[in-house]
Formats: sequence, structure tokens, C-alpha cells
Amino acid sequence: MDWCCAIFEDLIAAAGQRGMAVVVTSRAAVPLFFLQARAVSAEVEDPRVDTPYPLTLATQQSIGYCPGCGTCLRERYDQQLDALRRDDLVLGS
Repeated sequence: MDWCCAIFEDLIAAAGQRGMAVVVTSRAAVPLFFLQARAVSAEVEDPRVDTPYPLTLATQQSIGYCPGCGTCLRERYDQQLDALRRDDLVLGS
């Protein structure tokens, strides 16, 4: 794959792991790119943590441009969406 930058390549490779990642879905009418942060990896079966306060284990924000170089993601990866899709990792799906 011809990546826009090494930062985006690393974020795509980190999908589902603890930390920051980019997750791609095309379930909507248009492709969506999410910057996602996880406190625990997606494969953890029971991530419940007993705390006296609410704790967010994963969150995501839709993005349109690469956080590393500013490339428009839809334009750059339009022809490669099938290879990038990770519908299983999108939160709230």
C-alpha cells in the first residue's frame, strides 16, 4: 500500500490495540475514518474495571484528514477502502 505518511501507516497497523489508532469503515454511504483511543486492547474479553468513578475504555472521533501529514483521507484511500476496512473495531456498531 502506498501510505500518505509513516504516522498514518502506524496508526492503521495499531487498530484494535491499546493506544491510538485509525479505524476505517464504509458501512455508511461514505467511507469513515476514526481516530480511536483504547485503554485496553479490543481482544480483552472482560475489560471491566472497578472504580468509584466512570472510566472510558475506548473512544473515537471521525476525521477527514491524516493526523500526521494533513492528506485528505477519502481522496487518498478511496480505491483502497476494502483493504483498510475494520468494521469489527468501530465503536457503537
